[in-house]
Amino acid sequence: MLPGLLTASLFPGLVGTAAPGSVYASQTLRFIAPAPINVPVTATAVVEAVAPLPPRGPARAFAARATLRTRAWAGGVMVVDGTAVALLPRERGGWG
Repeated sequence: MLPGLLTASLFPGLVGTAAPGSVYASQTLRFIAPAPINVPVTATAVVEAVAPLPPRGPARAFAARATLRTRAWAGGVMVVDGTAVALLPRERGGWG
C-alpha cells in the first residue's frame, strides 16, 4: 500500500507546474483509503477561489491567494481529499 502522505505529495507539484514561483502555503487532507502498489494514481487540483492580495505588506510579492480542491484517485477510487492554499506570484500576474 502507498502511504496517503506520499500520494498527497503530488499536489504541490501540480500547483508549481501550473503557476511557477507560487508558494504552497497550506494543505488540509482527509485520507480515505490507501493506494495499492502498481495501480496508477491520478491527482487533481481545481481552483475554487482566487482573492487578490494588496501590493504592500508581508505578501507584497504575491498577486493573489488561490484556494484549490485537491483530490487523488487510485484505480478509480478516491484515496485523498483536501483543500490547499497557494500564493500566486505578482510578476507572473497570477494563475496559469
